[in-house]
Amino acid sequence: MAKNHLKDQKSATPTVMRISALLIGSLISCVSYASNCTDLPKSGKTYKIINEASGMALDVSGKSKKDGADVIQWTDNNQTNQQWTLSNLGDGTWTIRPVHSNKSLDVSGWSTQDDTPIKQWSYSGHANQQWKLTQTSTGSFMIESAHSGKFVTAANKDKGALIRQNPDLSSAAQRWYLNPTDGACTNKSFMGSNKVLIGSINSASAKTAPFDAQYQYINNVAPVDACMTSCKADDACGKWWGCWQWNERPPGSQYPGDFIENLGKLTYDNKPHPQLSYWTYYSIRHLVGGAEGQEEIDALNNSDIMKRYFNDYRFFLQKVGTNRTILHIEPDLWGFIRSTNRDPNTIPAKVNESNPDCPAKTHADTVSGYARCMITMARKYAPNSAVGLHTSPWNYEANGDAEKVAKFMSALGASEGDFIATDPSDRDAGYYSSVLGQHFRWWDEQKFAAYLSWSKTLSETLGKPTIMWQIPVGNSWQDNTYQHYKDNRVELLFSKIDDVAAAHVVGLMFGPGDTPQTNIDTDGGMLIQKTINYWKSGGAQIR
Repeated sequence: MAKNHLKDQKSATPTVMRISALLIGSLISCVSYASNCTDLPKSGKTYKIINEASGMALDVSGKSKKDGADVIQWTDNNQTNQQWTLSNLGDGTWTIRPVHSNKSLDVSGWSTQDDTPIKQWSYSGHANQQWKLTQTSTGSFMIESAHSGKFVTAANKDKGALIRQNPDLSSAAQRWYLNPTDGACTNKSFMGSNKVLIGSINSASAKTAPFDAQYQYINNVAPVDACMTSCKADDACGKWWGCWQWNERPPGSQYPGDFIENLGKLTYDNKPHPQLSYWTYYSIRHLVGGAEGQEEIDALNNSDIMKRYFNDYRFFLQKVGTNRTILHIEPDLWGFIRSTNRDPNTIPAKVNESNPDCPAKTHADTVSGYARCMITMARKYAPNSAVGLHTSPWNYEANGDAEKVAKFMSALGASEGDFIATDPSDRDAGYYSSVLGQHFRWWDEQKFAAYLSWSKTLSETLGKPTIMWQIPVGNSWQDNTYQHYKDNRVELLFSKIDDVAAAHVVGLMFGPGDTPQTNIDTDGGMLIQKTINYWKSGGAQIR
């Protein structure tokens, strides 16, 4: 099901809830920083402690077991120096002890001064090793020293940043998610929201509604590397996404720069309502003249092509920087690779010689090494973004397909990301029926249930939530003419939103797969009205 995609168009304040023994509930979990748990902690359980601002894990530097070792934040790596056992002392305070050393989180030198470092020290049971937990409106926690009354704070968003104590700054740098290491969590969040996100393709109309996100394609690469320095470097630079702005600004100023900034300034109902940017990086096929399938697979083993590709991707990630975004990698490519019935660990790809970010020591010269490299680069250059590979649901109604797909995606490295993207259809069902004579594209109750079951199995097997992307916008009001084709997915998904959440879907992203399809400006206002009603209802809890 190849796609003819559209070309891209030109600080929470804590709600205090003091944790007591009577409030402690059962726990279950999340598997990455972008999908976080909002359950109350349970005494004796072990957690990753993830900073809301940076998405990084509380870490004892260098895996040291010595008294006085620095406590820092670092990329989540599942090591025991990033695992912390929380124990309730019964008086409203907790101990927080690293698994690898069994020492304790400690305010250095019993200080009450701002910016005092937080260290690890042998457990003594004194007040400078005791902590109060306060849950915030985002579901994260502020960690307050019982000794000083100050809060555990990341110095900045950088990897390796020191952890210090400071007074309440009303900052995400002082808010921490408690993600149990056993993988079980009742209440989850994704990108700071504990409700299913509703998004749309980028459009002026989407800016007037309470959407949570807007998505945009990145679907070509720089014709020459010099374009990344100046859009005047080559006549072909103007056709590249980094030079689409209509002025002399530096490359990347509009996409992703302005796009991210402008979404962050949006309001709704006279209140701030920032939207996330969602980027679909869809560029391999454009390096081979728009071809899909084997031509793309062959391109992965061409070092010249891959060097251009990785350079472009790196430039894009650097422009995203520390902004919070969602990164969706290469729709359908992985599906075409899977259709060859080969292990992605055996299909060659030029990774090492094309990309210094992914050397042979850590990334094989295979399709699997390439997929993992895309995630690795996102972690390095865009550390506050969620990143996920695409999974094509071409045979979702077939018995056992979800398990087969999950096995392939696991071998590919999809579990190293934060989510899995899926696409219910690339065109409106009415278009398929009236133009192409394909009458089986509609979702009835059985097909809808099958898709959710497939998604749920995929999610639970890989340990990642899913996002439905590029969902057709058509509805029953349309007449099956150009940009007014019918579909029933908008109406069905909103009417069954609790079933959607129960399948571990954390986002619905609506948009047409090509120009003739119904879009947000031609659907009679249904998608916007459904989104408004959803927002007024309070949304559906992520599960």
